[in-house]
Amino acid sequence: MPFDGLDFIGTHTSLSEERALELFLPKEVLIPLLQHRGNPAELLVKEGDYVRIGQPIGKVKDAPSAPVHASISGTVTSIEQLRLPDGRVSSAVRIESDGKRQYISSVKKNENFLDFTPKILWQLLFQSGIVGMGGEGYSAFYKCQIAEEFGVDTLLINGIQCEPYLTCDSYQLRERSSKVIQGAAALAGVLQIKKIRFCIQDKWMREIEAMYTALQGVETEFPDKEMEILLFRSRYPQGYEKLLCQAVYEKPFDLNKTVEEQYKAVVFNVSTCCAFAEMLEKNLPCVSRIITLSGDQMDKKNIQVPIGTRVSELLAAVPEAKDANIVLGGAITGVPISDLDMPVMKTTTGITVLQNEIPKPMHCIRCGSCESACPMNLIPHLCERLILGNKEKKLEKLPIEQCISCGACSYVCPSKHSLSYHIARYAHQARMKKMEGEKEA
Repeated sequence: MPFDGLDFIGTHTSLSEERALELFLPKEVLIPLLQHRGNPAELLVKEGDYVRIGQPIGKVKDAPSAPVHASISGTVTSIEQLRLPDGRVSSAVRIESDGKRQYISSVKKNENFLDFTPKILWQLLFQSGIVGMGGEGYSAFYKCQIAEEFGVDTLLINGIQCEPYLTCDSYQLRERSSKVIQGAAALAGVLQIKKIRFCIQDKWMREIEAMYTALQGVETEFPDKEMEILLFRSRYPQGYEKLLCQAVYEKPFDLNKTVEEQYKAVVFNVSTCCAFAEMLEKNLPCVSRIITLSGDQMDKKNIQVPIGTRVSELLAAVPEAKDANIVLGGAITGVPISDLDMPVMKTTTGITVLQNEIPKPMHCIRCGSCESACPMNLIPHLCERLILGNKEKKLEKLPIEQCISCGACSYVCPSKHSLSYHIARYAHQARMKKMEGEKEA
């Protein structure tokens, strides 16, 4: 049965009661040097150092990687080892704020940034430390290198935030349309390509109108770019880049090829575009991001948060968070956390507070719902059974590393099995073993 997505209809994605953007100023931050796919950044500071906003605290040593910057001004109080939600361990820099928000001297308004050459754009992209802010985590600089290698001719801007509770991307489309366009045009300038396609859900009327208006206002600024808006039916997980490309090009994706290789296109998230626009305008690297704070019994709000802000500090003034289940990310693809000292990272799209009791799993009834829901054509109930039974040899025969952690299987399971959690974790381990094997070879 072909995958047709999961339709979400209800109030969880409604913006009718969404509040204005808030700016959160933490008392301290804990900034991991590994917030991206690939290798961690190399530490540049030590305990006792005074740092300013935008100052590099981690540099690229081996590719693929991304530099890391201080998100507040203050004193480095410790260098710690932090276990990240995906199980990896990273060095992390704890900084106590001085409350002054002092910026490094290089952060200043760039004049005539629309006239920057591709060479300058490449340099700025590398220095920015921007990674896929939709949760993907690949260095934007590294991704552009791959795109250049395969000769891409189209830039797809992913604005299809279809997971319930999350609205940070729709906020960017609606309130920062010009920045989305500027960042997209600059990314296209890096690769010297003309075609830019903005992909948006068809039910987001306010966002569509805002983007159309903004495009009309920048026609003279980017005369060499061909920009258009593509509308998509609201379904989950349409935002996954291979499914997005499959819908755009009406051609099934090849699991053995990258989007850049198969479709000659490269996909970037709208928040990634906005982050690059900030670098262009102010020479400000990726030191903060917009996240959505929401839950099943609270109003949602979008907040501008310095990278490294601890979840515990963010939730200190949220009474709904008491004795609730806390998820880093969305309710479906996010990771439940018990350690609230966990920081917001570049890839964190939101914090979801779930007060409703999580039902206990029952025996699998072999209904096949998870198979129909899986966009990668896996058999989730079989995968979970083999994983829990430690059937390594049988698992090796399944393409389990193709799991995209969308959570669709868990969402539809009537027996309430945590299918996605078990499969995604095993898939990540399988991918890491495969990469290590390729390096040794």
